Amino acid sequence: MNAAAARHLADGEPAAGIIPATVLDCLSDGECVVIWCQIGHLPGTDAKVVITRVGSRFETVVHTAGASPISMSQAMTGTTPSSYTIVRHGPDHILTTDGHTDAATAERWLAALRTGTATPWTDNTDNTDDFDHVRNWILAHAPGGLFTAITDRGAAIGIGGHAVRAGDVEVAMLTGTDVIASPRHSTSATRLHRLIARWRQAGAPYTEQLPAALFRQGHGWRVRLVVPRTEDAR
Repeated sequence: MNAAAARHLADGEPAAGIIPATVLDCLSDGECVVIWCQIGHLPGTDAKVVITRVGSRFETVVHTAGASPISMSQAMTGTTPSSYTIVRHGPDHILTTDGHTDAATAERWLAALRTGTATPWTDNTDNTDDFDHVRNWILAHAPGGLFTAITDRGAAIGIGGHAVRAGDVEVAMLTGTDVIASPRHSTSATRLHRLIARWRQAGAPYTEQLPAALFRQGHGWRVRLVVPRTEDAR
């Protein structure tokens, strides 16, 4: 079946975390479905995904899409899954991170970001439109301390951790134009800049060029980008 006959599911609906197995089971050979879904376990990792049945297997391509403030706000109003932690400062600052990070630490990360130092991450070869591709590259590497955020600087992704000095935190966040870090020179900032550098060294790949895979979960499938030799075990 050609692309014009592709099925479009959930247009205008919140991104699905899990794709029901029945959606893929009903595809015929050569038929594809276009789904708006999360490509990470955190809110704000939405993307358009095209899945095509090829014989007994599926080919999956992820297309870039901006992080959704709406999806993160909706997550704040519902019951928070144990898989992630959400904190908010006022109506315009939201941070979500892995459930292994306690709310108090996440609160301190968000507070540190609001007073952090901004440094441009783009160079003469980068386009600010590349933010979504770098964001998805970082998602594919799944670094420890990963978080997504919405702030007065727009959608963002970053890495948080504990500073060397006992009781302190460190955090670094990528926005469309800057890296916001507190403190400016920290392990988290170094890790984030290293991931950006690896993206450039790999040829600044678009999201569509990154390998994607389906992983079974319960009675459905989750979609993840896959990059060889990821920074941390997934």
